[in-house]
Amino acid sequence: MIDPYRSIPLHSIKSYRLANPFDYTGLTCLRIYRRAMTNRVVQGRMVTAERLAELIEGEPPMEADAIEDADRQCPDCDGDVLAVAYMPSVTELVTGYKCQDCDWSVADR
Repeated sequence: MIDPYRSIPLHSIKSYRLANPFDYTGLTCLRIYRRAMTNRVVQGRMVTAERLAELIEGEPPMEADAIEDADRQCPDCDGDVLAVAYMPSVTELVTGYKCQDCDWSVADR
C-alpha cells in the first residue's frame, strides 16, 4: 500500500503514462480524495469538522471526525442540529451538538 503522505519522485517512475493514475500520488494526499466531504453550512458559513468542534468547544480540537446530522432539534429556534465527535485532549472524546441557524451548542462529555 502506498503511504498517503509520501510523495513519489518523478525520476523513480519508469513511465509517465501509468495504467492507473492513482498509482502516482505526487505531492497530493490520497486521503483527501478518499475521505467524504464533511463541510456543512452553519449560520451562513461553510465549516469543516474541526471548525465546528472549535465553535462548540471554544478552542481548536486535536482531531475531529466527520460531521453528521443529529436526531434532535434546536431547543432555542427549532432548527436542524449537527453532531461532531472530537478530541479536545489526548484522553477525552466528546460529541458536540451545534444548531445550524443560531448560537446554541452543547457538548456531551
